[in-house]
Amino acid sequence: MVDCPELKAAAEYSQPVRAACLNVALSRLPKPNNTFGLGIDQPLYFSVHSAAAKLAPEGGAVIHVAKYLAVGEKNDPAKDRAELENMLEQFQPGWRDVVVEARFMPNLTVYNAVVTAKRGGLARRTPVSLAGYDNIYLVGDWVGSQGLLTDAVLASARTAAQAILSKSPARQEVTIAGR
Repeated sequence: MVDCPELKAAAEYSQPVRAACLNVALSRLPKPNNTFGLGIDQPLYFSVHSAAAKLAPEGGAVIHVAKYLAVGEKNDPAKDRAELENMLEQFQPGWRDVVVEARFMPNLTVYNAVVTAKRGGLARRTPVSLAGYDNIYLVGDWVGSQGLLTDAVLASARTAAQAILSKSPARQEVTIAGR
């Protein structure tokens, strides 16, 4: 293992965002007009994703319900599932009668390192290139000063690829798409 203070600091800085998620497939939507909702006083999310994408057979539906979990706290999966099912019941009463499949995931990582102003925002996120390590590049949703989630992954990958190509005389004429 390489002793790298920047990488160690990044790991200590990292506060993953986690969520409990309930995904359900229904043979039909009990309330077709109820397709999206957010908790105002609770970190809850409800979306009929099949309303915007073909994810289910004709007439069917795929619904995602999620609860963001507190950073650093242990969650109670049974309580979280009950909250998600309650939200689903509020938007789609009678959903249990038309369930084709349901999958509960109590502790998913949504994002590997939440960005906060207190920690310096995007500018203080882990850099792609590490000082003192010429051939190590980091890529991920927690790396670089651009974007969030997939945007951050792609931006950090592009930055790493450009750095690698700039060091290779034989490949300097190669360009990176999107530039």
